[in-house]
Amino acid sequence: MGGPQRWLEDVLRDVSFRAAIDARVWHVEDHYRGALGKMRLLRECARQLHVHRPQRVYLSHDLNVAALVACGFGLLGAPCILVHSHNARFYANESHWKPRLYRSLVRRFSHKRIAFSHESAIAMFGEAPGQWIQLAAFIDFKKLWRESDRPPERKPRTDVYTFGCVGRLCHQKNQELAIRAMAAIRTNEFTSRLLLLGEGPLEPAYRALVQQLGIGNEVEFIGNVENVGA
Repeated sequence: MGGPQRWLEDVLRDVSFRAAIDARVWHVEDHYRGALGKMRLLRECARQLHVHRPQRVYLSHDLNVAALVACGFGLLGAPCILVHSHNARFYANESHWKPRLYRSLVRRFSHKRIAFSHESAIAMFGEAPGQWIQLAAFIDFKKLWRESDRPPERKPRTDVYTFGCVGRLCHQKNQELAIRAMAAIRTNEFTSRLLLLGEGPLEPAYRALVQQLGIGNEVEFIGNVENVGA
């Protein structure tokens, strides 16, 4: 699960939310590619509407999935579609025809637009996103620490400063910035290390960059972990 899904999981567990909202969750899996896949997606949207008869459809996805699902529900007459943007960038080339098409679909079929920043609103809804609601995203580090079932021993060390970066290893998260920063700040007087938590398509490229910059001892690839707090 990515950050938006973990955020939604916390919301669904909230007592006040559960008392007010009868929620059903549909995890849209990645098997709707191609023309036939889009037809299957439309049929699945119809099934979801028939089974659950929702008053609201809330979409927390990347641009392409949000656009296709919003389009499907919109064509089938869903009463209210809310689209929530968590990312400030979805494609390396934002001017390509695909993101432009997806944004036009999202604008056409979304009734409520939500984003955690102005940049993320533009990324999902376009340069003129129209009326949208800001819902800030944040990480409650104290909560993570409280829920950690294996809190690490906190032995202060003045000779090493540890940086942690949690997220999918992909273009959107831009861990390359952290890796290059590690190489830039390395001096004889200042020793540091970087822990990268997560997996993703750019892991081979990031590992190669670490070796190229000569900081193999300073950067550690942790992978996916269930307990981020620990």
